[in-house]
Amino acid sequence: MLLQWLNEVPIPHLMPHSEPGRMDKRFHEKMWLIDAETDHGVAIVGGLNIANEYFRVDPGDADSFWRDQDVIVKGEVIGDMVTAFDRNFDYFIAIKKSRGIFNTNLYWDKTRAVLDVTGKVKFTFRTDPRLDKKVRQMASKRLLLDYQASAVRFFQNRPRYKETYIGQAYLKLITRAQNEILIANAYFVPSEAFIDAVKNAARRCVGITIITNSTQTNDLPEITMTGRESYQEMLSVNSETVVNNCNKKQAAGIEIWEWQGKHRDSQERTEGTMHSKYAVFDNIISLVGSYNLDPRSEKLNSESALVFENARLAKTLARLFRNNDLAFSQRISMVKAKQFLHPTDPVYILEKSVGDWFKDEL
Repeated sequence: MLLQWLNEVPIPHLMPHSEPGRMDKRFHEKMWLIDAETDHGVAIVGGLNIANEYFRVDPGDADSFWRDQDVIVKGEVIGDMVTAFDRNFDYFIAIKKSRGIFNTNLYWDKTRAVLDVTGKVKFTFRTDPRLDKKVRQMASKRLLLDYQASAVRFFQNRPRYKETYIGQAYLKLITRAQNEILIANAYFVPSEAFIDAVKNAARRCVGITIITNSTQTNDLPEITMTGRESYQEMLSVNSETVVNNCNKKQAAGIEIWEWQGKHRDSQERTEGTMHSKYAVFDNIISLVGSYNLDPRSEKLNSESALVFENARLAKTLARLFRNNDLAFSQRISMVKAKQFLHPTDPVYILEKSVGDWFKDEL
């Protein structure tokens, strides 16, 4: 089975102060471990950060009402997550113990010494009573969780150690898919390997649907502009004879949709950025995590994800994808894809050039 495929090999220790380009290699993981080393521990993994927009606190503010996806798990897999958490923690402690310029304790100690002489800086925090009430209501709400037995595998992906596990998982899952692939990914600047994989899947009569942000909903619109360069190449597979022959038997080919933040039946945008990073393969296997299909997650950021095999859970995600996410998105035609590749609006061209310049950093 796919979930038995990966066994992590030991990696030589890399000292923080000796790591090239470390300032640009972020820890982008989102893990929340509760009583993790007990028999009743639970863990949450996905794309959510801790901020009002991720928890959808204010429905009246579309720009701060984001779509994201997490999963909650319990069982033996949490042990792997604890190991990953401890590895990260040890790395941060090593930084604090180092004598290099990246030791943040040095700056805090100097700042405190100055403040002891000049006086403390006063900060004023203002809380919106309406949002405060909403947060308290959310915190007091009792969740009715329905855990399902599942084969599951936790992946940690640390490019600073030359790890590419989540990218490998995506490619293997795409390669093994037989019927349908659903992908929702916030920041989509696909690699050539990914493009080749989905095109080959389409030629095997697999239907692939991808949702990512539009420029109107992306909090970093230059990423969308740069990612759009791949649309024409991916959609071109739909005109191949082998894919057209597939469609006589089952829906095949590639569809690309952009999140608009407004329901297809509405003129008003009610949602902000789609921050989700999840995928469903053949309504059986799902992947949920922090990993974007972009150069930053592939080559720079530390990321994590869960891959789980359970038809009921996969169909629940697929239903969210079809009934909610597609309903808030717009399908991209080949005509539109060609326009994206050769824009004429000077402002768009300027912004896109910024994204292209920093493509490997996105």
